[in-house]
Amino acid sequence: MRDQVDSTGQGRAHRRRLLFIPGYDPRSPAAYHRMWTEEAPKQAAVSGAVIAVERKHADGDHALGWTVQTVMDGRAAETRVTLLRWDDLVRAWWLRGERRVIMAMPRWVAAMAGAGLYGLTRRQARALWLCLMTPPVILGGLIGLMALLALAAGLITPWAALPVVAAAPFVIAWLWRRIDAKVNCGWVSQCFSYMARIAADPPPEQAARCDLFAERLIAAVDEGWADEVVLAGFSLGGNQAVRVLARALEMRPDLGRGTTAVSLLTLGQGLCIQAALGDETFRAALRAVAAARSVGWVDATSASDPASACTLHALHGVVPAPDPDRPERRAPRFHKLLTDEHFRAIRRDPLAFHFQYLKATDLPGGYDWFALAAGPDFLIERSPA
Repeated sequence: MRDQVDSTGQGRAHRRRLLFIPGYDPRSPAAYHRMWTEEAPKQAAVSGAVIAVERKHADGDHALGWTVQTVMDGRAAETRVTLLRWDDLVRAWWLRGERRVIMAMPRWVAAMAGAGLYGLTRRQARALWLCLMTPPVILGGLIGLMALLALAAGLITPWAALPVVAAAPFVIAWLWRRIDAKVNCGWVSQCFSYMARIAADPPPEQAARCDLFAERLIAAVDEGWADEVVLAGFSLGGNQAVRVLARALEMRPDLGRGTTAVSLLTLGQGLCIQAALGDETFRAALRAVAAARSVGWVDATSASDPASACTLHALHGVVPAPDPDRPERRAPRFHKLLTDEHFRAIRRDPLAFHFQYLKATDLPGGYDWFALAAGPDFLIERSPA
């Protein structure tokens, strides 16, 4: 691969440091490296690029690293990926068992309703509205079913209703688990519950981890090896990326004004949803990032992604009149990049649709995760400092 890079005749390879923050995911970050290794050959076959993903390695505290070598359109790039880990925090916060997920639902539904998000998303982010509605509707249907069974049993004899009522919590949990296997309502419930909890009571360990990541971002810039440093956040990792960048800007107000370009990349984000929940520290971080014109910002969020803010502007409700060009929006049109069968399949599974940002497409053109993350072009041109 390095021979191919050196023989392009285009000078040295474009050098990038990619600091990647995954979403609210309790799995080991090895799953993301595996996704790169599995999806890169598929995208290479579609786009005609050369994409080589090297072995993963520990990369300091709470980080996993690997290198990606690419040749695209005759130009080479070397990207050193650092996955910034917060999966240990996610596992500590993860609700264990179906009954805990169900019992937490009234809190986050009330928080979303109190913030006016059901009305907003129904009007402007239909896919997200359906995702917000699905868990409580399923739960309400299961409770209603058990109530009808208890009523029917009670018509036979009042005592017959008692076993139905006693068994209801266990039956509801069992049915929820079966439905969850089909539509992943449990995962989205976990995410919504987390968003509501941290808005009401931000955990100190999250702030400490963001400080550590901010130091890693500054160190990557100061290292001087890269032409650009990209901080990328996927899903709720985008929320973390905003916090990290805001903290880095506090530590280093001139970030992005040196010879190394600095950019933020958010994918499948729900930034304005977190802000609407009254998370004031997050709202302040968003305003700081929006004002930092020396740092580029690209957002790739699909209008049809049910686990994102869809077409809602990332700064909706945060600044009075959001700049339509900040972030620069590159909406993935997955329906044009996937076969009809593939697109129908991910439409039936919110989690599969959501992870499509990090996977290969079936057809060339438009959104290409590997070109964004590891291609030979700068993510975005910087505005004057």
